[in-house]
Parts: sequence; structure tokens; C-alpha cells
Amino acid sequence: MQKKQIVLIIQTILALALTQCFVLLAMRVASTVMLPTVSVPALSARQFLLTFLAATVLILFLIRALRTRFIFESIFILSLLSGIWFLFALWIPAYAFSAALILVALRYIFPYVIVQNVLLIFGIAGIGSALGSTTAWQTTLIVLLVLAVYDVIAVYGTKHMVTMFKGLLAKGVIFAIIIPEHPRLMLKRMKQVEPGEGFFFLGTGDLALPSFFVASAARESFTLAIGAAIGSIVGLFFTDLLFQWGRKRPMPALPSIAFGTIAGFFITKLFV
Repeated sequence: MQKKQIVLIIQTILALALTQCFVLLAMRVASTVMLPTVSVPALSARQFLLTFLAATVLILFLIRALRTRFIFESIFILSLLSGIWFLFALWIPAYAFSAALILVALRYIFPYVIVQNVLLIFGIAGIGSALGSTTAWQTTLIVLLVLAVYDVIAVYGTKHMVTMFKGLLAKGVIFAIIIPEHPRLMLKRMKQVEPGEGFFFLGTGDLALPSFFVASAARESFTLAIGAAIGSIVGLFFTDLLFQWGRKRPMPALPSIAFGTIAGFFITKLFV
């Protein structure tokens, strides 16, 4: 394996590992102090999946119907803001919203790849923790399994996931962790990021969904959550290997991540 391939694998693993670490830390704090100002109503698997489907259809429609990037940029900002706010509300509730606003503003004051990635990790960890903190692991298990199958269909079957990503990219909004071939490209400005130009992408869903499961697993046992987190990282590593040995075309990462997450959870459950 070439050095460039190893660098790419390390970056993807690090992104998921950091996200899961923040989720675990948030759930540890939330287990003792859950703030009513940032609590999230529990969702059933059906509600979550229907909401996900409706959001996907809406975004695909808006990509075709709108030429402006304003709506998509607004969704991106609100998603980041809500996730970061949740995390900070667990530690500094009085200043959480202000701190979240400042951090999101940094994404536009310093529009570099590394800033985008760091803030996305915070945001995804916060959203995953907020949803998982009120959801039973059995529910997130169903969601993870269904969306893992959906991911395969959306990438290889209907290919609408690829269409949606390219459409958002054309609008100048990247809902993904950006993985450069060379670490120095982390300092590239966002407007210089192009697929196939030394950059690869790890979808936010590939980080958010296992984080959702890990957060919900922590409701039952923190040890089980750690097992699920480790399993998700192993699953992503397997995806990385397939990607590097393949043709480096778009491929669904969620199936192996979901399998690893669930396997890690149940293997750990055997011993606790």
C-alpha cells in the first residue's frame, strides 16, 4: 500500500474516531446533567426514516429548482449550529449558543478545509448525541440497518445519492468531511476543493448514523457504547481498504460501518 493511501485511511479513521470520542464524552456528561433547553423528543424508527426520506426528496427537488445556494447554505449553517450548541450546552450552558455562533462564523472567516472538517466533526457529534440521548438502541438499530441497505441502492441503483452530492457541490456547499491526498491540502480554501483533484469525501451520514447508535447505546451501558464505537471504526477501516483497492469511484460506506457498529455492540454485550 502506498503512502498516499495510508494517509487517506488515517484521515478517515481519525474523523470517525474523533466524532465518536465527542459523542461518548457528551453522553457521559449528559448521563448526569441533561439540560431541558437542548433535550430532543424521542423518534420512532418509522418517524426517523420517513423524515429522512422526505428531506432527501426535498433537497433533490430544490437542487433542480433553485439556482441560488442560499437555502443549502442555510441548512448547512443551521445543522452545524444546532449540533455544536448541543455539545457546548452540556459544559457551558450560559455561553453555549454564543460559542456555537462564533465557531460557525469561523467557517466563513477562515474558509479552509481543516476548519470545515473540525466544525463538521463537532456538529455531527452534537446532532448524533442529541438524537441518541432520547432514543432506544433498538430503534437506532432498525434505522441503521434500513439506511445501510438504502445506501447501497442510492449509490449503485438509483444513484440519486451521487446526484444529490454533485448537485450540492455545484452549489458550493459540501456536506462531507474532505479528505485530501496530502495533509498540506488541509490548508486549501474551500472554493479550491474539487473531486478528483487530490480530494476525496466522507459523507456526513457515514459519521452521523453510527454516532446516533453509539449515543443511544450509551443510554443502556457506556461500555456497550464504547464497543459500538470501536466496531464502527473497524467497519470504516474495511470500507477504506475496499476503496483503496478498487477504482476509487463513489461507493457506499455505511453498510460496513453499520455492520461493524452493530457487531461491536453485540460482541461487547456478550461480556457485560
